[in-house]
This record gives sequence, structure tokens and C-alpha cells, in this order.
Amino acid sequence: MSYAGHIPISTNVWRPEIHESLDDKPLATTISDIFIDFPYDRLPSNAYLAWFLRPEGVACTLIFYLVSKPIMKMLPIAPKSTAFRNCVAIHNISLAIFSGIVAWNSAVINVQHFLEYGLFDTYCDPNGTLWHDSGFGAWAVIFYISKYYEFVDTWILVWKQKQPSFLQVYHHTGVAFCMWIGVLSQSSWLVFAVTLNAFIHTLMYTYFFIKTVSPTTQIKAAKHLTVAQIT
Repeated sequence: MSYAGHIPISTNVWRPEIHESLDDKPLATTISDIFIDFPYDRLPSNAYLAWFLRPEGVACTLIFYLVSKPIMKMLPIAPKSTAFRNCVAIHNISLAIFSGIVAWNSAVINVQHFLEYGLFDTYCDPNGTLWHDSGFGAWAVIFYISKYYEFVDTWILVWKQKQPSFLQVYHHTGVAFCMWIGVLSQSSWLVFAVTLNAFIHTLMYTYFFIKTVSPTTQIKAAKHLTVAQIT
């Protein structure tokens, strides 16, 4: 039964088309599908996307990240140079804008779906209307892939000759792995993970951008942002 009489929302959203499987069905519905009988024959034709869906692709990428610190230290990076600071600023503002786009579009899609189909169909998505018809699945895939680019956050600290915390490394690794499982299974819990995480990242990377271009600027809400990130 629909909610609110199938009242459509006029707000336009961007619904990119991304297919994480050839038949648009989940690549995995059981643990066995992921680690034993992975359906390689149903992977998308896009080699880049397929790499980040294949178990060995994910494993190799995560392992590289975990052992990359010595490699990154060897790169001829001048952390105090203007060029480096500008690159970091571009990195931060780019992720802030990207996260804002994901947060806005996924939030509107979720609200539209909720008003049309109700809470159960939005949270559980039993018929795949949220993932496929509404276009949320594409944003989940896009946001998942971006988790690997966020490894640069750790490398920036290494290039600054700082020690990345265990929490940061664990967070980047764990989020990428969990979102991989979510995308493979087209899990509806990503409704909250993508939308809320993208919103927090919009604020977080905006803060990082401000501190990069103006290190002395004091932002009183910073401590609340930290709490929001952890929560």
C-alpha cells in the first residue's frame, strides 16, 4: 500500500544510470556468493567498476592501502610548498562538493520514495523500486567507489610527515569493505549510510578546505563535527 496517495515531489534530481550487474540483480545474496561462488559472469562490462566489485580487486586495493605508508613516504612530495597546499585544498573542496551532490540527490530520492511507497518499502526495498526505479542504487555505487579515493586523506598525512591514527585507517578500510558488501547485495541499509555519510562529509571536507587555505581560522563548531563523524 502506498503512502500519501502516491504524491509525487516536483523536485528534480540527477539519476545517473550505473549497472553493477549485467542483469541488474544483486551479485550476492549469501556469504557463499561473495567468497566462494562469486558470479563473475554477471559483472558489468565496465572494467573499472568490475574491478571494485570483484573480491580479489577489493582485497588487493585494501591491502595496498594498508601497506602503502612506506611507499608514499618515498614520493618526492614537498609538504610545505604552495603547490602541495593548493592540491590539498582542491582535494578537500572537490570532495565537499561531490559529497554535497550525493547527499542532496540521495536524500531527495529517499524522501520521494518514502512519500510514494511508505517506510517499509523504502527501508527494506523488497521490490527493488528504491534501488533501481528511483535511482538510489547508482548513487550508492558512486559513493562506494569514492571510498577508495578517500585513501588520499591518509596519504596527505603521510606526506605531511604525520602519523595516521589507527581509527582513520580502520575507518577507511572498514567503510570501503562494508559498502562493497552493501552494493553487491543491493542492501537498503545504504539509504542511511550513503545519505548521512555524504552529508557529514560535505561539512567535514568544507572544514578541511577552510583550514587548508586559512590555518588560523577558528571554527567553533569543529568539535560538534567530530562528534557527528564518530556517531
